[in-house]
Amino acid sequence: MTDSARAKIDAIRRDRSLLCTRPWTSIEERSLVGDWQVCCFTPTILGVIHKNADTDIMTLWNNDVIAGMRSDFTSGAMSRHCPADCPILVRKREREPDHTDFYDYDPAEYASFSSTFRENREKILDAIANRRRTVDAFPIRLKLHPSNICNLDCRMCNLDKDLRDEVGEGWRRNMRTLLPYLEEIVVFGGEPFACKTTREIVFGGELARHTQVHFSTITNGAIMDERILERLKGLRLGWFSFSLDSCDPGTYPKIRVNADHARTFANIERFIRARDAGDIRIRTVNANFVIQALNFAETSRFIEWAHGLGINPVFSLVTGTPELLERAADVRASMNEGIATAEKLGETAVAADLRSLLAVLPGYERQLRRQKIYFKAFKIVSRDRVVSFFQRHNTLKRAVRKIMGI
Repeated sequence: MTDSARAKIDAIRRDRSLLCTRPWTSIEERSLVGDWQVCCFTPTILGVIHKNADTDIMTLWNNDVIAGMRSDFTSGAMSRHCPADCPILVRKREREPDHTDFYDYDPAEYASFSSTFRENREKILDAIANRRRTVDAFPIRLKLHPSNICNLDCRMCNLDKDLRDEVGEGWRRNMRTLLPYLEEIVVFGGEPFACKTTREIVFGGELARHTQVHFSTITNGAIMDERILERLKGLRLGWFSFSLDSCDPGTYPKIRVNADHARTFANIERFIRARDAGDIRIRTVNANFVIQALNFAETSRFIEWAHGLGINPVFSLVTGTPELLERAADVRASMNEGIATAEKLGETAVAADLRSLLAVLPGYERQLRRQKIYFKAFKIVSRDRVVSFFQRHNTLKRAVRKIMGI
């Protein structure tokens, strides 16, 4: 990376007046119905491009919605778009720099990348520095949701598994258009390695040709065997998040239905050995843990397991069900125990994240009480039917999202 680019990125990371740069760097496909946003935490939708549409994705990049977001982020009015507990904002407020919008590259390696990529990146940096409403450059981060297909049937998941990978040529063309400019491409939704479209994106040769691009994903790890690992070795990887929710052989298959504990954890350990041996290039490995009725007491054990492998545990609270409402005090006690364990192991970032999660528990409990009323009214025990019913109706879908806390 050039001295000029590094200086600009360092200045952005130190800048306390701009807590997030996502509207200048990122565009994300958030669902199979074609909602596009700048981040998974904001409810603000830039527009809708269906998977079989022939619409240029760049029509969203400088439209009135995203231009308004850039103005609001500049003026400090982020609350119009962002929840207070967004982890990016929490860390920046705590003076932790955000390293997720721009990766640091070795200067010699950076010089080997195409001028197309380097010049576009400089334009993005200038647009952020000057707080421009419109950006004369392509986004450098792309997140895609090609399919809901999955090999598991997790108890808290609300994805409609019948909605599979059916993408059109316009969708593929948008991806190919952006690839030369991207620093990172994220593919998620269901199980990415079970999705034909994802395998074509990752292993079809496009990523190997664009050597500056990091591939990142959320995977359950259950089918990430030796063959997949071998094919990943030639790619530049950003972050992998393994969705596990437990490391206990008894609890894990009750949450991750149809998964084999021994096989999945053998896959993960093989991946970590390859990382430690330098056989794969990856920046961060996470392990996701959704706190729910079956696992809330396992927080500390999960932290210890992850620490032993050099994995970053990431905790969240289950949504779409009021099952934790009666166990809120126990959840709070377990999280405090987890904080103590993290601090003992020197995992200060994990402890800080758990503290942030503790801070939102009162609001979470209020949301659960509202959900319990709605569930009783609808005579259902989860949000699945509501989400499925309204999934293709955007206005109603947004209303349901707001009500249900989705």
